[in-house]
Amino acid sequence: MFFKRLIPLSLVVLSIIFAGCSQQQITEHVGIGTDFDGGGGIAGFNDHSEALNVTIELVRRGYSEEDISKIWGANLLRVWREVEK
Repeated sequence: MFFKRLIPLSLVVLSIIFAGCSQQQITEHVGIGTDFDGGGGIAGFNDHSEALNVTIELVRRGYSEEDISKIWGANLLRVWREVEK
């Protein structure tokens, strides 16, 4: 593994929050994905099998189902559609 110590999942989600400055900016402009082959270096999200932990952390921080859907893929699809026009 590249990392000597795993980064806590809560710190990763907190980084997403700070990167967006506001919840609306996050839910409209942030997208996340997985490290499918594992070894991502994030405790609780080391590979795709632990992706639910990210959702749980977002729910714990007050994000709605719609917001989480955007973060998990709807934002990517929206931008992709715009690019294809």
